Amino acid sequence: MDNQQQSEFWNGDAGERWVTFSDRLDAMLGPFAELILEASNIKPNETVLDIGCGGGALSLRAAQKAQSVLGVDISKPLIALAEKRAAGHAQTNFHCEDAAMISLDEKRDVVMSRFGVMFFSDPVSAFANIREQVKPNGRMVFACWQSPMKNLWAKAPLEAAMPFFKEQPTPPEPHAPGPFAFADSEYLTDTLMDAGWKTVELTDWTGKIRLPGEDVEQTAAFTMEMGPLSKIMKDQDLDEKRVQSALIEKLSDAANDDGTVDMQASVWIVKAGVG
Repeated sequence: MDNQQQSEFWNGDAGERWVTFSDRLDAMLGPFAELILEASNIKPNETVLDIGCGGGALSLRAAQKAQSVLGVDISKPLIALAEKRAAGHAQTNFHCEDAAMISLDEKRDVVMSRFGVMFFSDPVSAFANIREQVKPNGRMVFACWQSPMKNLWAKAPLEAAMPFFKEQPTPPEPHAPGPFAFADSEYLTDTLMDAGWKTVELTDWTGKIRLPGEDVEQTAAFTMEMGPLSKIMKDQDLDEKRVQSALIEKLSDAANDDGTVDMQASVWIVKAGVG
């Protein structure tokens, strides 16, 4: 998708579904917010720009440490949710903007993002523009997904549902905008360096995350509504009962004694500097 298509996507059904499932998604992705905040090392007098802020979960966490936080996202439904959550937090503001073209009156000390930077149609240009919004000696910290093969939370539901696909989805082009655009560490590093960032450091984080749902049935239902499988379900009008049955069987292999499901995730925690 180009940036216009991304805007249409996130201001349509996708954005509304993220609002619906925001609390569960924030809980699932909570460990990465902690990693980003730790790597950012925000000081009380510093200002922060949160890119692809979604419903504002990371922004609000950062605001407990920073002087002020500005969250930006192209999704109006998610920005509306962020503003609702931030009521009463004077040091936190949200704007519906495309970070690839944003121009701030006041530069920021820290840029951060929790899975919000993988969707740029021209990532070198976007990251160059983001760099222009950072103070001298400022920094950027973000999390992005590694290969789908290493993210079983995304891979396993697709494998379970594959026998019911009416046609096999066309694999995306390497590095195409999307959740796994920066799986390749060399490409990611080159992109940031080409955009003018002077230092780039990638840290591999691989571990298990808890998928939403109090039991396997709820988790199976969630994976049909959110994540890589959800779009295929809609596009191909798959038989929900047959897919859900296969998902329950697949996810049961990863279920804990209490019925919750933990699955492997792999991300890059990226630190980049301008000086």
